Amino acid sequence: MNFKNFQNLNTRKKINYLFLCIFPVFFIIIYFGIIPAIDSIKNLRAELISQKIELEEKINQDKNIASLNERIKRIEPQLEILNKIFINKNRELDFITNLESVEKKNSITQKLTINPPTSDEKKLIKTVPITIEASGRYVNILQYLADIEALPYYVNVNKIEITRDTEKIFNKSTSDIGANDVRMLIGANTYWK
Repeated sequence: MNFKNFQNLNTRKKINYLFLCIFPVFFIIIYFGIIPAIDSIKNLRAELISQKIELEEKINQDKNIASLNERIKRIEPQLEILNKIFINKNRELDFITNLESVEKKNSITQKLTINPPTSDEKKLIKTVPITIEASGRYVNILQYLADIEALPYYVNVNKIEITRDTEKIFNKSTSDIGANDVRMLIGANTYWK
């Protein structure tokens, strides 16, 4: 169709021809230009939202790490005290030495029996039963018991038996027997790590 024939057509047909010519152009522009642009904008928006969420999570993690570090700094001194309560596996000698110094301080005699810890590898802290036999003057035995309680270690006493020291009664003359000579048996648990 040439341009002269187009001018001779009525207005309605002119509009139809123009629509048929312009519609494919608009379709091509929309299909190849606008739709891909909208898809890329949607993808960019989704990517921006995911980056925003990721950034907020990192900010929250940093805040959590900072608050966790503050908590750790507050708790560390208390952990040191807690660590002193337990007897370290390689520091058994310190525990025994402390008991011996308490024995000498109170002028008594003691016999310490430590049952070896169980070999349960799953437990971080092992319960180790101990038995202490002490003999001496009644006042010294009571002070010895108070000094054991004052040790930095956690000693959980299960039983205490205090009796007159009959060995001293049979081995001494009547004038040497102290009315306050007693024997004490302590059954306790200690905790080792």
